[in-house]
Amino acid sequence: SGNLYVAGEIGASMTFRAGIHTVPMGADSKAVLFKYNAATLDFDWAIPCGIGAGGPDVRGLVYGSSGLYVAGDVFHGTTAFGGHSVTSSMTDPFVARFSESGVAQWAVTARGTGPDHMRAIDADATGAGVWVLTQMGYVAGTSITVGSSSFASMTPHTNIAFHVDSAGAITNAAMIYASAEDVAHNVYSIAGVSDGYYVSGDKTTEGTLTLGNQTLTSMGAYVAHYSTSTNDFDAFKVIPNEVLGMPNLD
Repeated sequence: SGNLYVAGEIGASMTFRAGIHTVPMGADSKAVLFKYNAATLDFDWAIPCGIGAGGPDVRGLVYGSSGLYVAGDVFHGTTAFGGHSVTSSMTDPFVARFSESGVAQWAVTARGTGPDHMRAIDADATGAGVWVLTQMGYVAGTSITVGSSSFASMTPHTNIAFHVDSAGAITNAAMIYASAEDVAHNVYSIAGVSDGYYVSGDKTTEGTLTLGNQTLTSMGAYVAHYSTSTNDFDAFKVIPNEVLGMPNLD
């Protein structure tokens, strides 16, 4: 229908204005979500996108068949999304769903044992859920649980991708990790497809990068496919490191 939904952050001491709608920003409320109506050429509504310690950071927004999915990071303490709240001990990635009229319907987080961050979000093939890419900070000798999947500590910065359905349930969690702390790697994006998703990233030093049951030893940029039929990564495409520089998929 051509309507536009936008989520983002503005200054903590400012007031956001969208037509006749105003949203005061404060130290604990610096993110906003609003709708622009293509038929009326005006704003239908504007609301705070989370209120909590430090205010949430917004990293992405997906429009799906069951509503709006906002992704980002929350900080120490409790963050409220309308009548729903999440709690964080450090920094944790969140996904919150809103109706097309701006009503918060639920919010969920995924936690590691260190500071964790949202990296990317994309709609799944049905449009009723989303695929999420996070970076988890582990403490040596610990493990975490994401949905029903448990992961042992591998390296301090490990990526975990997972699915969040229309009810807020987390499933299909998969881990991407390096063989040692000094193996430099990045995972930049996630893209939902009919049978799972693709992630893109790179590895810039020697060592092994593990994606589920797959391993990558060569340096370079890569694209990897995760299949929902096997619940694992099943294909790689590697762009080797060239003499003139490393390809970057960011």
